Amino acid sequence: MPTKKTGKYSINIRYVLFSIVTFILFLLLTEGGVRTYYWIKNKVEVRARNFTDYLGWETAADVSKKHVVKGYGEVIYSTQKYGFRRFGNTKTDKTKLFVIGDSFTLAHSVSDGDTYYDYLKKHNHNIEVFVYGGGGYGSLQEFMILDRHLDEISPDIVLWQFCSNDFINNSHELESASLVNNNQMTRPYYKNGTIEWLFPKQYGGWLDKMVQSSYLLRLLNVRINILAAEKMGSIERELSPDHPLFRESANTTSDIMGLVRERIGDMPMVAFSVDASKWMGSTLQDICEENSIDFIPGIPEAIAQAKKSGIVVDGFPYDAHWNSAGHAIAGEIILQHLKDKGYLHKRDRSIPKTNHEASVLLNKYRPASDYIIPFGKLTLLSLTPRNSNGFGPIEGPYPKWHMPRKVRWMLAPEASVKMGAEVESDTNYYLHIRVLSQAVPQRLEVLLNGVTILEKTIDSFNTWHSLEAGPVKLRARENILKFRASALKRYPNSTRDLYVLFDALSFEKE
Repeated sequence: MPTKKTGKYSINIRYVLFSIVTFILFLLLTEGGVRTYYWIKNKVEVRARNFTDYLGWETAADVSKKHVVKGYGEVIYSTQKYGFRRFGNTKTDKTKLFVIGDSFTLAHSVSDGDTYYDYLKKHNHNIEVFVYGGGGYGSLQEFMILDRHLDEISPDIVLWQFCSNDFINNSHELESASLVNNNQMTRPYYKNGTIEWLFPKQYGGWLDKMVQSSYLLRLLNVRINILAAEKMGSIERELSPDHPLFRESANTTSDIMGLVRERIGDMPMVAFSVDASKWMGSTLQDICEENSIDFIPGIPEAIAQAKKSGIVVDGFPYDAHWNSAGHAIAGEIILQHLKDKGYLHKRDRSIPKTNHEASVLLNKYRPASDYIIPFGKLTLLSLTPRNSNGFGPIEGPYPKWHMPRKVRWMLAPEASVKMGAEVESDTNYYLHIRVLSQAVPQRLEVLLNGVTILEKTIDSFNTWHSLEAGPVKLRARENILKFRASALKRYPNSTRDLYVLFDALSFEKE
């Protein structure tokens, strides 16, 4: 057997090669096992989040589960449309509050009805809440969520939840250096007026790429970071208001909040922080003042005082996130502030529609799915201000008016919907709609990609008509579906022009 002699030692080459190959095979098998475990887990268990190219990751929609969380007990957790923890009625006459934050707002360890925003709604019946929390989110991701849903919600107030780790997550350099606030995931960062999607770097070069692409190495790296933080501490211990990396992140955070302010116009915006790390100083308050954001003081101090008095406010020693008691303390302070400042009444405000910097920035990167409905998912519920024009909000059902399903009014003489799909070129499709009109005679024309596929004159007042158009061919990518109506109805004391009412809208294969 070949050997290589080095002084008084001899190395068995074959043995070394065999050991290396065995170790590599072990790593590959372990990697495969870890991936298989998570694949099965995601099939069996309800996923709390999904990965996306645009946001990095997002809270999963329509989740409902009951589970036991260590330090918190049994938790009944659910999300609603778009991954919102709460998505209220957009047509309400109540004060609409759009709440955005990170894992403290997601509140995965707090049951439905026990969060700080639930406290607001319970203790003031004039509030309607729309709440999105993204675990591990930075301010840019939160702004991207606000931009995506602002027009549909059209809120009266924006309530923004800060955390000290926002400064870490808003800086690629700080997140790369952090051992405790490093999410080990690719996220968007705001840098020099543009957006970059980056994975936190810790080692440099090929090793970072391996960690990024390997489930096993990422799990090991997270554990190593936790142990290293316990032994050596993390960069957070070195930070101060004058630290150059912190100052840079503070400037970036202020720029992001400036984009938020530009997007919402003169709409009132209120913010608070869940903690008050000394290294932040008064930076959050200064950022809010720079961007005309009303900052609510005192919440971290009230939580700390309650904890000092013996009230259990979090999941310590397992988790620092608030429990229901902590959320109630925060909710009480927020509600009192909203009352004292006179925010809890409706406002006649319009959201800016100009081509401002905020929209120009995100328009470069926003995924096509924000603008186009997959044809197989086309329903009245799937319409948003981004993928359609000329339709009103979802309403109903109104059984007493013979409207047993949810409906949408066509509020303009022409309305349109953008659809997209991977379709089979030789497949025929049929459009199905159900409509009525309160203005007769009503001539309704339906066009697909500029070609008329249906014409109908409606002569009967307030009577439902089930209509079908087809067979038609769909394009593989973008398709424009248009509706044109000839007559309108306007009721006294109303500003809406009512053309055609829809309670069904879908495409089906032949």
